[in-house]
Parts: sequence; C-alpha cells; structure tokens
Amino acid sequence: MKIVLLAVPIVLFFGCVSNDYKPPDNNPLAAVSNYMVYYGENHLTKLKHYDLLVLQPELYTDSEVKELKQAGSIPIAYLSIGEIEKNRWWAERIKDSWLLGKNEVWDSYYIDPGNPGWQKVVLEVIIPSITEKGFRGLFLDTIDMVDRYPDSRSAMINLISGIREAYPGLVLVQNRGLSIFSKTAKIVNGIVFESMTSSYNFNTKSVYPLDQHELIIKTRRTAEKNGVVLFALDYLAPLKGEPPADLQERFYRIAGRYNYIPLATDISLMKIE
Repeated sequence: MKIVLLAVPIVLFFGCVSNDYKPPDNNPLAAVSNYMVYYGENHLTKLKHYDLLVLQPELYTDSEVKELKQAGSIPIAYLSIGEIEKNRWWAERIKDSWLLGKNEVWDSYYIDPGNPGWQKVVLEVIIPSITEKGFRGLFLDTIDMVDRYPDSRSAMINLISGIREAYPGLVLVQNRGLSIFSKTAKIVNGIVFESMTSSYNFNTKSVYPLDQHELIIKTRRTAEKNGVVLFALDYLAPLKGEPPADLQERFYRIAGRYNYIPLATDISLMKIE
C-alpha cells in the first residue's frame, strides 16, 4: 500500500471476521474483529472503536499512542521496507547506490532489502523511533517489490526475519508480498491481501473486478497452517458519489467466506466518513 505522507484525515470502512477459522490464542491478533488504516492525525475517539490500527508513526505522540492502547486498541506503525519516499525524516540517510529503480506511480524508489546500510537504518534507526512511542507493532509495506525484482526475494525474507529476531515482541503485519508468504508466514502475525477482489485503474480512475480465487484460497491455507490472521483491503469507494454496490457486496461476501477481516476504501486514502 504505497502512500504519500499527508496530515489529512483518512477513515476507512471495516468489517467483522467470520468464525470458521480461529487463529491460535498465542497470536496477539487472535481477538481482532475489525481494523482501521488511518494516515491522518487526531480522531482518537473514533480510532478507539477499532481493535487494530495502522497509523503513520510521525503523526502521533507517545501519549496519544498510550491513550489508544489504554482503550484496548492495538496501534501498529506503517513501515515501507521495499520502497523509500524522499519526504521521510530518515531519507537523508539513504544512499543512491542502495536504490534499484523508481516507482513512477508513487514517486518513490525501490530499495535493495539486502543492502546492509538499509537494514541498519530499518533496525537501528526507524524501528527504535517507533517503539519509543509505544507502538505495539509494524505494518510492513511494499514487500511486493520482490515481484519486480525477483532476485530480492531471499533478501526480503531475511530482512523480515531480522526484524522479528531483533524485536521478538512486536506485532508484524505483512501487506501483500504473497509470492513469499509461504516463507514469511512463520514470522508474521497477520497478512493483508490488498486488492483482493478488485483493482484500481489510474488512467480511467475506475475500479474493475479481479478473479483471484486460487490465490485467495492459497493464502488462506498458508495462514491457517501457520496461525496467521487474515485481512483484506480493496479500493472500492470512488472519490465522488456512492461506492459500486455490486463490487462491495462481492468483496465482503468473498472476504467473509474465506475468513478475511475486510476493509474497503478509496484509492486516495483520504476519505473520511
């Protein structure tokens, strides 16, 4: 889920998990029944209604994170480990030689997950700044870069494993990276299947349905085998007007059938309800 860091409130829809598959009690996300991905500031009162929160760590103080935890929520921090954005506070530490190419859609840069310098920034600079604020875990994004750079797959798995080894108590939620999920499922607590039943066309600014039945089932089976909590995220709400009811109904139906906790939003991630 690539994003641009803005101090604009974004609230997404949520749904409840089905009861057919119950993650083991030792998974810290086992009791989660809804979640919120929110990249804006404030709105703590609304956020407290959700079990799991994915937030931009720069936008919250340690006291605000503490308040959310006291309300029973699990706040975890967004962390892109496969791409970097030049507007991040730690970006000046990144050397051009660590980069593999540019993502023109999001104006970000693919980074080599096996580069020791990048690993050090992640493990010794970024994550400590997150844990100091009291966040309970990490939302690991842009893992999908391994599909563009297949030679990076082993390095990405090792980076995620290194995060777990260095921070064994953190909740780790993986966003996509489904091609390596069979390897990372033993490491993470949750998996987000982004764009599960539909995708967004940036040229036409419209949503179209996807048929990923086999991948949905494969991901579900891998998660169940390893006790991982399943989440689904689709970009279904248009920037203007009402969301396509048929696609939303299909999304929630499929997510419920295969035990994914569903979340539907618009592609801008700037919609507030």
